[in-house]
This record gives sequence, structure tokens and C-alpha cells, in this order.
Amino acid sequence: MRNWSKSVYVIDGDAKEVKELYGLMKDLGSRKEPFIKNGFGTKWLGCMVDALGKDWNEVSCRGEWANLEINGDTLRFTTETAWTPCNEVLDFACQFFRHSTTIIRRKNRDVSFIVSNNSLLKKGYIFTDMPF
Repeated sequence: MRNWSKSVYVIDGDAKEVKELYGLMKDLGSRKEPFIKNGFGTKWLGCMVDALGKDWNEVSCRGEWANLEINGDTLRFTTETAWTPCNEVLDFACQFFRHSTTIIRRKNRDVSFIVSNNSLLKKGYIFTDMPF
């Protein structure tokens, strides 16, 4: 039995890179059929990995994204994944978007914590309006 892990990703940085990733995710999510047959649909993380040119079998893609929104040069979305966040997918995507930074807020059952690979938290970025 899976324990679902809900995470919020905030990607901030180079406006061109952020908009490019947003466009890719929006296009994938609006398709009638996913690139790859799966149990999650068009927003499966494996579809994003495939669209970025890597074999989804090589990256742990056990979930999907939702709540995609962009505000200036900041992209936000949530994921629901089995057991833990699928940070490998975002790590792979960041290889293409080198000038952007990521903040992750994870909520798994009653546990909530923030993981960051940058200094946005020091800049005062606070999670006040997250969907969970």
C-alpha cells in the first residue's frame, strides 16, 4: 500500500527558463492522451522526463503534478507521489534550466518540512498559501 507524499515545488530564477518549463508542462498537461501510456495521465512525471529527452525508466517517476501556475519568473506546482517526493525528476529538469533555483515543501501524512537547494528562504520566501 502506498503512502502518498504531497510536495510543492517553487522554481525561481531566469524568466526565460521558468517560462520554457511552464510551457512544456502546460502543453503536456493539456494533451488528450499522454506521450507514454501510464496510470496517471498526461501530467505523469514520466511524460516530463520523456519530453526532456531521457528514458523515463531511468528516473523514478512515481507520481504526477498539478496546480501549475506562473507569476513572473516564479513557477509553482504540486506533486503527488508514492512514498517520497520524486526529486530526481526535478534534478534532471534542472540540467536544462541551469539558472533557476528550486524550493520544495513536502507534506507526507502529518509530517511537513521544507527542503531548499538555494537561498530563497534567506530572501524571505515563505510558504503561506500552499494548497495543503
